[in-house]
Amino acid sequence: MLSSATAEHLNGLVDSGWHGPVLIVGSVAEAREALQGEVAPARATPSPATTPRQGAGGPAAGAATVTTVVDLGRLRLDVDQRRVVNAPLAESLTPLEFGVLEALLRQPGRVQRFAELTRSVWGVTYTGDCSPLHAVVKRLRGKLELVRAPVQLSAVRGVGFRLAPRPIRAEPRLGGALASI
Repeated sequence: MLSSATAEHLNGLVDSGWHGPVLIVGSVAEAREALQGEVAPARATPSPATTPRQGAGGPAAGAATVTTVVDLGRLRLDVDQRRVVNAPLAESLTPLEFGVLEALLRQPGRVQRFAELTRSVWGVTYTGDCSPLHAVVKRLRGKLELVRAPVQLSAVRGVGFRLAPRPIRAEPRLGGALASI
């Protein structure tokens, strides 16, 4: 049985049109084994679209804790522990940082407007002040760099943000007098 938080996250992904992989496991140990490729799937699991939504009452008594991992290549967003992971590196995220990254991961490459991010992360109507969003994005960029994420948060001036592949920087070439040193 899924926890109410996990079911809510899965339904949010489905509602947003997410078509990428989602890994759901019963424990942290099982997640580690699955991510290391040590465990073959034991049984077919329902797709997020067929997972029933739970009521506001939450999970049934005695339900197991479930870890959900949203995967974008090597970058993983651990929903239950609210961490961004680029193995072996991981960083904890604040609820706002997590919300922004989760919203951008739903559709990588697509520009998420300030109003969309404000509504989905803060749950309020956008009033034209995007400074709180910029502050969260600044902190999130630092954490993505700490885990050496293969993506970056790109600003689209006056519109919003998008998650884009990090450009690969070529090694500087030394020429002229410096080449002979």
